[in-house]
Amino acid sequence: MVDDDALLVRKYLDGDKGAFETLYRRYQMPLFNYLYRSCLSTAVAEDIFQEVFLQVIKKMPKYCETQNFKAWIYTIARNKLIDKGRLKANLDVAISDGWEYGDLKNNPETIAESNEKKQILHNAINALPVQLRELLMMRHFSGLSFKEIAETTSTPIGTVLSRVHRGLEYLREKIL
Repeated sequence: MVDDDALLVRKYLDGDKGAFETLYRRYQMPLFNYLYRSCLSTAVAEDIFQEVFLQVIKKMPKYCETQNFKAWIYTIARNKLIDKGRLKANLDVAISDGWEYGDLKNNPETIAESNEKKQILHNAINALPVQLRELLMMRHFSGLSFKEIAETTSTPIGTVLSRVHRGLEYLREKIL
């Protein structure tokens, strides 16, 4: 079965430029967010984002319709981060963008409590080993499925499941 993304790739390769625009719009924000959270620099994330889409255009003729497109494009993004030395060095998390604690209603006490919780979470995430942090980011910030994470990182799905579970357990222990 060919999924919607694979169909759009085929249409693009057949000359339909609108198909590429649809793919671009579909992945623009989630992919940029992943890149930004991986390097914590808007300028660097923008540069890598452009390189990712140039690589996507270049490699699209070799894309196999049986591949999961989302995992394929995130693999390209992850490889670009690794090439730039940004993945392992800067897997710090911008939690103010990614973890919500509800509507603060401008209550100073609630805001202070929220900031304290964010700092605790931030410290706990930063204390995680890089492998666990990366997988948690892909799962909870980028919304990749476990299968897509396994494909993106070339890691067996059982290992992905185990590491994500271990990472969440660690965070629960540190936060609660």
